[in-house]
Amino acid sequence: MEDTEPVKFRVRIEPPRRDPSKWSRQFTCLLAADRCQRCYGTGQSHVYREGYPCGCVTRRIFVRLLSRYHEIQAGPFLSASRNALRTGHPGIWSRKDIEFCADFVLLARRILTAAQLRIFEHYFLSGQDFHQCIPRLPGGYVRGTFFHEVYRVEQRVGHAARTLKPYALYPAEEYFRGPVQRLAKTTPVRRTF
Repeated sequence: MEDTEPVKFRVRIEPPRRDPSKWSRQFTCLLAADRCQRCYGTGQSHVYREGYPCGCVTRRIFVRLLSRYHEIQAGPFLSASRNALRTGHPGIWSRKDIEFCADFVLLARRILTAAQLRIFEHYFLSGQDFHQCIPRLPGGYVRGTFFHEVYRVEQRVGHAARTLKPYALYPAEEYFRGPVQRLAKTTPVRRTF
């Protein structure tokens, strides 16, 4: 028996492909700020890559998710019938509103740095204003650097919420009603007797 060398395969590693349905021009244009100096209201920034969403779009996504979070927190939180859904398993119920709040906070904890997470918790979740947040943050922030960091937090969490897999947090309506299943096109089967 001969000793043969193992066959060497050439592995080509490709960068991850951008999902065109996530950041289509139609989607980003609807969320873009009209007076944005980077995208001029188109929603797509050509500074970094072609078809990459502008910061104004991801910040708008974050603001919508944050308002949904505060809406849920202000509502009747312990109501037994509020948004309780049956899952596919017998005897198991789901509280989508509580799950949404938990997913939103856990997503931020997963992707933000320690300083950004403190800004997220104090400024966004607790609703404290700028003057109350500054003494609680390490690093000696001034007004300008604080709000630059606020914009970075909004962009990072908004972008991650849209691109989260397998189920994105945005749009929130899709999160609450579940994934939309499209039926595959079928051709009729002809029976021959």
